[in-house]
Amino acid sequence: MCHVFGVQSAAPLRAQGDGLFPDDRYWLCADPVELQLQSSRVVLYPDVDCSRAEAEALCEALNAHSSGDGLFVHAAHPIRWYLSTENTGAAGMAPLRAAAWRDVRSLLAQDGARRWQRLGNEIQMLLHQHPVNLA
Repeated sequence: MCHVFGVQSAAPLRAQGDGLFPDDRYWLCADPVELQLQSSRVVLYPDVDCSRAEAEALCEALNAHSSGDGLFVHAAHPIRWYLSTENTGAAGMAPLRAAAWRDVRSLLAQDGARRWQRLGNEIQMLLHQHPVNLA
């Protein structure tokens, strides 16, 4: 799709379709998923069932935590989220379809990944203890 439209990311197009108005920041699709530890694997499950109120509560916590880094999470729809940032860095990330139902340890951000790996760990810890997930 990106090649057809001559863009680097489909996220701004999808965000517009969801009623958001992407600015000149970088936009990434950041849909909610479940990570499940299974013996020696960490398996990613897409299609998390999330209500609008739950999505808003989770995004509020994420934004309070990461706004100092210039990152903002937008839940245009309970299961279609976006991350906007002033700079993505040079991180290579696997698309969701490549990570779904697989061990994701080998699929973590690679190039310029320190920022994203740190952020991923922080998000996991933050959301693991969030009241929405505890419920």
